[in-house]
Amino acid sequence: KVVDDDTQFLSFSVGLPDLWFEPTFAYERDIDRDEGTYLNLEIGHTFSVVEGKEEGDDDILSFRVSLAQGWGDQRRVTAYLGEAGEGYDEACLMDTCLKGELTWNITDGVSLGAYLAYYDYLFDSSARDAASHYEGTEAYSDSYNLVTGVSIAIAF
Repeated sequence: KVVDDDTQFLSFSVGLPDLWFEPTFAYERDIDRDEGTYLNLEIGHTFSVVEGKEEGDDDILSFRVSLAQGWGDQRRVTAYLGEAGEGYDEACLMDTCLKGELTWNITDGVSLGAYLAYYDYLFDSSARDAASHYEGTEAYSDSYNLVTGVSIAIAF
């Protein structure tokens, strides 16, 4: 049985940023709550908006667009969708994500980023229906999420 306690995750990701398609694979394992596994495959491409001053410098301003697809095993899906609405407890393709990220490299080692992402359960109508009840309120809402964020990264 899944409980609402805090949990810990084991996460691993690997990517190839220097290729045109910039593939990234991520693995996540919940080690406390549901012991479920989530896999994510993303492809993206970074476009230079304002190039660096010299050859080899990072872009001053860049825009990255990406498309990702997640998959959850039965334990992960049940933890997120099994208790809501009609419930859903099968391994499935989970969230599909379309994201745009704008990154401004302020100085060497300091960058400011902003992103906008659209998430939905596009490939499984039963999971999409369960996701529309994700909050457990028994009230129907949309299965998609529109998420924005801002980040500051400092490397040294």
